[in-house]
Amino acid sequence: MSRPASRTQKKQIYTAQARQIWPVLLLTGLGVIYDMTQGAGFIATKSIFLGALLHFLAQSVFTFVAYRAEGARVRQQIMLNMYLGQMLKWFISLLGFALIFIYQQPITAALVIIGYFIMQLCHIISMWRLR
Repeated sequence: MSRPASRTQKKQIYTAQARQIWPVLLLTGLGVIYDMTQGAGFIATKSIFLGALLHFLAQSVFTFVAYRAEGARVRQQIMLNMYLGQMLKWFISLLGFALIFIYQQPITAALVIIGYFIMQLCHIISMWRLR
């Protein structure tokens, strides 16, 4: 026998999303430590910070758009909000990467992408823990 789906944990999801600022700060701190030991002029710090911040902003938009509605009566609206949130997240991510790579010089492209993906892993882990 299967059990019914549980309600979304809207408050917990918003709280977990807000806590994602801590990995951004941690990555920035690691970048500062690396740049201070290597004397690189804070290029790594700026690169990692911009990648992590881009993910944080895009994921925040998704979270606040996707989890606006709740309840069985508005299930179509919930699905539309999920799709809209995902499309906005992709748009913000692509536009953010383009703007970072065009207007932020000097920068290390690999570190921008690494910062983005580390934040993605942190987000996956934090959402997995909510189950």
